[in-house]
Amino acid sequence: MNILAWNIRGVANDATIRTLKELRRQHKPDITLLFETRCSGARALEKLMVSRVAYGSCGRIAI
Repeated sequence: MNILAWNIRGVANDATIRTLKELRRQHKPDITLLFETRCSGARALEKLMVSRVAYGSCGRIAI
């Protein structure tokens, strides 16, 4: 199992999104964890354009 975990420190930056997509393309993780997205779960999903996902949050950690 391959897991990508990143303290992203804000998901709204276009360069960050490009980097994340490139990391996912290169490493093909089964699970991606983003910490400190600095936005709501729904907003992060919208920004990342994710359609099939299960997520939750605890404090400032989105899983």
